[in-house]
Amino acid sequence: MGGTALVGLWYRFVKFAFRHFYNEFAWSYDLVSRVVSRGKWHEWQRASLPELRGRRVLEVAFGTGNLLWDMTAKGYQCMGIDLSPYMVALTAQKFGRRGRTAPICRGRVQELPFPDACFDSLVATFPDYFILDFAAQEEMARVLVPGGRLVVVEGGYILKRDLWSRFLNWAFRITVSPRTWKETQKLFTHPLFTVERREVRGGWSSVGVIVAVKTPERSSQSGVCDDRQSPVLYGADVRGGQDSMDLDDAIRQRRSIRKYKSDVPIPREDIEAIIEAGSWAPSSTNIQPWRFIVVEDREMIARMARVVYDKFQALSKEALSQGEKRIAAFCRFLRSYASFFSDAPLVIVACTKPYENPVLKMPMSTVIEKTRALGDVGVDVKPIVIDTVQKSVAMAVQNMLLKAHSLGYGTCAMDGPIAVKGALREMLDIEDDLDLVMVIPMGVPESTEVEAPERLPVAEVIRYYRP
Repeated sequence: MGGTALVGLWYRFVKFAFRHFYNEFAWSYDLVSRVVSRGKWHEWQRASLPELRGRRVLEVAFGTGNLLWDMTAKGYQCMGIDLSPYMVALTAQKFGRRGRTAPICRGRVQELPFPDACFDSLVATFPDYFILDFAAQEEMARVLVPGGRLVVVEGGYILKRDLWSRFLNWAFRITVSPRTWKETQKLFTHPLFTVERREVRGGWSSVGVIVAVKTPERSSQSGVCDDRQSPVLYGADVRGGQDSMDLDDAIRQRRSIRKYKSDVPIPREDIEAIIEAGSWAPSSTNIQPWRFIVVEDREMIARMARVVYDKFQALSKEALSQGEKRIAAFCRFLRSYASFFSDAPLVIVACTKPYENPVLKMPMSTVIEKTRALGDVGVDVKPIVIDTVQKSVAMAVQNMLLKAHSLGYGTCAMDGPIAVKGALREMLDIEDDLDLVMVIPMGVPESTEVEAPERLPVAEVIRYYRP
């Protein structure tokens, strides 16, 4: 076997090894990168920060999210994309442990899911072989604004002369030599970019940084991002609009609050602003089926909580008497979990009216019976004539939770108390034609230090249909 063939075989092996390193062995990435750089890896990544321009930054191949976190903490409106589901999961967990939701998605750089001219800067640190792909460079240029920057941290070098440092430098050369700094620069000598390279030294190491500026002739005619297609960026929309930033903050910072300052009442104007936010929710044929019972009487709130507690306590005892120990334990859990709101200064009971279609002029139960009598053709109208009102109320409640959070109030959407809705209906004198859907205690939080629960990464909850 000739020397050229051996070299080719070696680099096929290297690509194979890196593919598994970025995927199944991604858990070891931070540790390995620290070892091979003698602790300089993160410092080398940060060498890209002084070269960024603008606030809207896309990091491609973000790895375990260290630089993405740095940029987010500095106030950049960041988005990250990575092909590895393992890296996506690790980054989501890392952000979650710090009380934030990672602004990331999974995808290929050759097919970026963003419209034209939406980012001021793109950054890639120690990128894989995709950086050699012309299609990837075309896509990165497409999403940059005119004059936008692609910042590539190409490779680090340890300046110490001890044997370990020499070995690490040699190992780096033999694993990435097809992508040397000089060859990478050549890739950007076409009309896509104007390129400069800088050497950043710090102590006993140096790192190469390539800055590729998108040339004006590659810009779109308008040079602006179509905000109807814009990706959602953490902290603000791609135009930096204040309203979108407030909404994004409310979505990410809202928590389910279960302890309130019981001596701080909620003004009527705030209550009505919260209810109005709910009324702007969508509903089928604009029927607006929601109705809200506002309970401010502290004695009544305490009685409601007591009824919920007592009902589950009674059910727990009955379960024990019949030998159902697990059901009894579940009911003991629910008696407190569903009745914690006794000290809340305000409770809203969200209800729904039955769906009434003015065109049909008949009860919806009759509509279901008549359509089922027509035969089984694979159509079930129940979700659109019965369940739709529950869905509409749920969307209204979400609006209310976000509005309440924006006004400084804590909330918790509860369906546990609905298990005893018969008793609550009687206590609150709720009309027979209203169905109780949720109970929402509300008040000024006793503490704002509420840890964010971990969220699943987008990669785990999304699937694109591909024919």
